Amino acid sequence: MIPAHGAQLSVTATSIRIERSALTAALTGRQSLEVPLSSVTGVSLTPPSLVDVGRVLLEGPDLVVEFAPNQTADAEDFLADVEAALRGEAPVASTGGVPGLNFVGFDVETANGDVGSICQIGAVRVVDGVEVAAASWLCAPPSGLTEFSPENIAVHGITPADVAGQPDFAARLPGLLEFIGDLPVVAHNAQFDMMALQRACAASDLEVPALAFGCSLILARGAGLGLRSHRLPVVAEALAVPLGRHHDAAEDARAAGLITVELARRVGRRGGFTDFQHAAGFTMGALSPERTWPVLRDRSGARTALAQAEAQQVQEKPEKKAPRR
Repeated sequence: MIPAHGAQLSVTATSIRIERSALTAALTGRQSLEVPLSSVTGVSLTPPSLVDVGRVLLEGPDLVVEFAPNQTADAEDFLADVEAALRGEAPVASTGGVPGLNFVGFDVETANGDVGSICQIGAVRVVDGVEVAAASWLCAPPSGLTEFSPENIAVHGITPADVAGQPDFAARLPGLLEFIGDLPVVAHNAQFDMMALQRACAASDLEVPALAFGCSLILARGAGLGLRSHRLPVVAEALAVPLGRHHDAAEDARAAGLITVELARRVGRRGGFTDFQHAAGFTMGALSPERTWPVLRDRSGARTALAQAEAQQVQEKPEKKAPRR
């Protein structure tokens, strides 16, 4: 739903629905109005000013939807959704999305206390704040790291029998990188997941891929949610984000992604993930063949993740996989 002046708006492939507030309904005599998309021939926006309301005109039915002076982003979201629907594309903001917010949610599960013992990889692609694709891969951990500890099995339920006959990590990595493409990745306690990738690549005699990343745990901490803990299930519950089977890599990757979307949506953020990360007060992390540069508090507003890392040297020590959420 998109808030307007005295109303809530939603756009679908077939209609535009306007749900008026009780006061507006009393003044107009109508609680709700549904406009068939087929009757709309065009749409135009007069943005709100600092003191005057803005207006979106639905041409055809000649219906005006008003937006308060502080609702410029909402007016633009409504305009974008109507234009998308008229083009035959899926609306974004009306379905809880965030226009321009594109990234890949990511998570790994490990076989034992060595962070490189990756036995499952999960990835969820998010475009305009909406999940568009998901993938999950079981894999045999790299050579020398193949032992499964009872403690890790108790956490995620993956056993040696589950990965028997599966491709090893080295064979799975190209598919993961193809899925990610040139998007940034987001994980919950991302430093762990990036170190796991780095260690697994080293154990597999592979070059470490270059990835830009953010961390939904750090974003949640920075959002001031007032939580007793910022473990994945706690944050997901607080933000009404669905979490399926915790410690399934795909489900955790999805939850990390949806937490990020919800945090962006709550502050009215639009645009790319990197901009959101910086606006929230953090640098982007970077995985490289040389080392992992962590997500850090951006104290200067201008320093890069590399300069921050050199100046501060240390981030919060990564937790072990089993208790990390």
